[in-house]
Amino acid sequence: MGDRSKMLISGDELMSYFNNSVNLCLFSMPELDRAIRRLHHVVGNAEVDDDRFIIVENGSTHIFHAVLYALSSPDRPKPISVSYPMETEFLRSRLYKWSGDANRFDEDEAYIEVVTSPNNPDGSIRGTMVNREGDTGHAGSRIVWAIVKDKAIASKMVTFIEVSSIGVSKESQLRAATILGVIADDCQNLELEEVNFFEHGRRLMSDRWERLREVVIKSNGAKVM
Repeated sequence: MGDRSKMLISGDELMSYFNNSVNLCLFSMPELDRAIRRLHHVVGNAEVDDDRFIIVENGSTHIFHAVLYALSSPDRPKPISVSYPMETEFLRSRLYKWSGDANRFDEDEAYIEVVTSPNNPDGSIRGTMVNREGDTGHAGSRIVWAIVKDKAIASKMVTFIEVSSIGVSKESQLRAATILGVIADDCQNLELEEVNFFEHGRRLMSDRWERLREVVIKSNGAKVM
């Protein structure tokens, strides 16, 4: 990416918490919203039409808790069951609780199953996932987003984010928008196939994996599946 992803922000810019009173996600910047929708359109891995809401947060843990809050209800007689132990149990919320692996859950009640793809730790493909802030290697910017089709759920997620963190850094949003824009440009330019971000990442990881296999095979001390 290099100089193509550079950006300049003056000290008197981006001073307010909120950005757009029209958008459901008041602290989400339109530049990032457009960049996210464009990238998903280019890659084709998610529906991001106008009836979908883009909810931005500070990392996957934060967006996970926003989702749990939105899907649970304070009116339930007991916490809703969730299939992700570490983050679910950490806050000891009265709204949700960990109830074991989803494959073993047989209660006749509402249940939230957490699906990641690739799965951790076995790497199996179990379905789609919305986003991870580390996909481009820029986890330090602390930006992650969820694509939500239900307005009521999206609204509750925004409420949780506003109360817990009052939104997301605008500097991080603009940086993410710039980076995603560069990636989308490369994906759409067939003449730049050799520098296409995803193709480059695939070739790089494949090369590293093959070299690792060769080292392990020659060592006679382990096996690589």
